Amino acid sequence: MIPCIDSGRDKYGKQPEALRRVSLLCWMLVLTTGALMMEELENVAEEHELRDRERICRSVIAKVEKEATTLIHALNSVKGELLREWTTQNAARTGPSAEIRSEISTKNAKVNAI
Repeated sequence: MIPCIDSGRDKYGKQPEALRRVSLLCWMLVLTTGALMMEELENVAEEHELRDRERICRSVIAKVEKEATTLIHALNSVKGELLREWTTQNAARTGPSAEIRSEISTKNAKVNAI
């Protein structure tokens, strides 16, 4: 299974460029895998050969790993870039300290007590 990001997600706000590249590369990998699977199935001569689906899938996976290495490396690289970008963004988002949360809770409790 190749997880893909919903391509419509971008309409809900600006998304990082790395996310768009991850999405594109995921779809490219899906289409490449699908094309290789179709080739493999076209080579199946007898219906009984379809029963060995695991062998067919392993064969396709091996072909993808061999023929799409550049694509897989690019995807892994961009995924790392996106992770660093998201990590940086999340680190920049700091909530109130424990002390400030305590003050807010105390004020709220006093207001609710009245």
